[in-house]
Amino acid sequence: MPSPSPGFDLSWQVRIMTPDGYVVGGGILLPGGHVATCAHVVRDALCLEDTDLPPAPAEVVVGTEDGQRRAAGLLAEHWDDALDIAVLTLRDAHPVGAAVQLGRVATGPRPRRVRVHGYPQGVEGGLTARAEVVGRGGTRLGQLQVDIDRSHPVPVEGGFSGCGVIDDLQGRVVGILTSRVEGLIPEDGRTAFMIPVEQVPFLLDLLTAQEEATLAVRRWLSGLRFGAIRSAFDEAMHGRADHPREDFGTALDAYDYLADLTPDDDGLPRDAIFLEEVRARGLWTGEGLSETIDRHHRNTLAEEEWRGLMRRSRAPRPPERAEAPWLIVCAEPVEGDLDGPERYTVTSWTVSGGPRPGYSRGSGRTVTRETLEETVLEMVDAAKRLPGAVSHGLNLQFVLPFSLLAWQVTRWGRPAPITGIVQPIGGAHEIVLRCWELLYNDHPQWRDVHAQLRKHQHALSARKEGDVYWVSTSTTSETARRTLNTHLADEELVACVLGADPRTSEGYEQLGIALTTGIPIIVWLRGDAEGTELFHRHVRPFLGGDRERLSLAKIEALPHALKKFRTGSEIGSRQEGSGYDPLEVSMVYEISSQMPDPPDLADFHPHHSR
Repeated sequence: MPSPSPGFDLSWQVRIMTPDGYVVGGGILLPGGHVATCAHVVRDALCLEDTDLPPAPAEVVVGTEDGQRRAAGLLAEHWDDALDIAVLTLRDAHPVGAAVQLGRVATGPRPRRVRVHGYPQGVEGGLTARAEVVGRGGTRLGQLQVDIDRSHPVPVEGGFSGCGVIDDLQGRVVGILTSRVEGLIPEDGRTAFMIPVEQVPFLLDLLTAQEEATLAVRRWLSGLRFGAIRSAFDEAMHGRADHPREDFGTALDAYDYLADLTPDDDGLPRDAIFLEEVRARGLWTGEGLSETIDRHHRNTLAEEEWRGLMRRSRAPRPPERAEAPWLIVCAEPVEGDLDGPERYTVTSWTVSGGPRPGYSRGSGRTVTRETLEETVLEMVDAAKRLPGAVSHGLNLQFVLPFSLLAWQVTRWGRPAPITGIVQPIGGAHEIVLRCWELLYNDHPQWRDVHAQLRKHQHALSARKEGDVYWVSTSTTSETARRTLNTHLADEELVACVLGADPRTSEGYEQLGIALTTGIPIIVWLRGDAEGTELFHRHVRPFLGGDRERLSLAKIEALPHALKKFRTGSEIGSRQEGSGYDPLEVSMVYEISSQMPDPPDLADFHPHHSR
């Protein structure tokens, strides 16, 4: 899997400097701390004439992307005036960054789109020129002509020599820029030449080793049955909500699937984690395969990724948070006398953690609004005594009818001994709310809502991220409410942060619109407009910042993060006296892959029909 696109991540490129720090060109960082550049760039750095050979030993100043200047010695055996190529070796530690990923110039009937990042005088960070490789040309054997995009303002000028030519589609360096055509005013800097990687023996050897290592890894994986490495795949998928349940045919199929996913929470590519997990299980057979995977990693990973992968392979894996059991409490409305108190049939289940959860039904009883809190707390007390809850904690899922969602269940709790201070369950447990109607109401209108929810969930599964909609704290007019209904119908939305307390008419309507348009995650504060505005400000960086985009990793972490937020230790910079109470934050969370679903109520209540 390629590292971040070389068009943007330039940690593999270096600056070649004179002793006093003047940048004369660039170079590409190779595995082992080597640097490839142009011979004439080395001459310029050493202030030599065009025909002079560098003295032995020659030393050049190299500036790396981490801002450091390093000394590099010349490898005389790789000096090539005919190709205008030189190879240096860094004297001190390999810099943090990516060894370049090399590729071959693709052949075909059309010009190949490329880009080059160079360092013209006066532009410290450099400039990027866009171009096309159009065919053979130039004054040296093996050179290719590069025509600079005339619609793009950046030409090739001094400071571009020795820099890597990046293929836009491959995301790999396919050559080194060597020179430009001069004297064709106004065309100066619009035509240049490059040496392809495969024309330089030193680079070709590296490219061939890279290709052979990758081919060997892929060949071995293609002959390995997926069932033999399923546990390694599960480790690589750690923290993902969209874990595929179907089997892959071979380990190679699983590897290619992982290569297309975003990195894990530590920024490590999941396909690389997979290979390390396979190796850790002793499944590599055959002489040299372990060394091959090392070469494959070093040729495809950034230095920081490589180091992180090695740290991960040596460290014990923390236990899966999914091992914490769940208590599911469902309050089902009971139809009855309209003049009597509202009643609910409360049913509970405890669900063991792990990949194959087991359900155990707890007590069920009919209660009123006034006795609902005490009933739920008794169920929580009983579930906390379970062995899994003692060792891993207890997660809470409350399935409530729409009329009860605005209740602040996170504030429910028992008084502590001695002090008598209530200890809210919202500070001790991960809590998510689910709407009873979304799960159990089979009315045709609710079927449409179920379909909308599935559309949002499928869009999230496909894109691995979703938009967040922030409802303004001043959304009160009829026009604003109609606009909200239209905005929340967007299938790319995964979350909505309400702008008012659902106990108010505005907040009640906002919650209703968000639910009936199928938004999977709905967050709100039970407080006034000023507190809600402050709450928005504190959680906005966590929920995507100015981009208003929520990554899958953050979606999966939301229940845990909100629990920490309620205790004041995560998400925003909330301090005491911030204008609202974090225990008044609630969340509807319909990401079923992250938690167990309650069973069908018809299994427990014969009178109930879907």
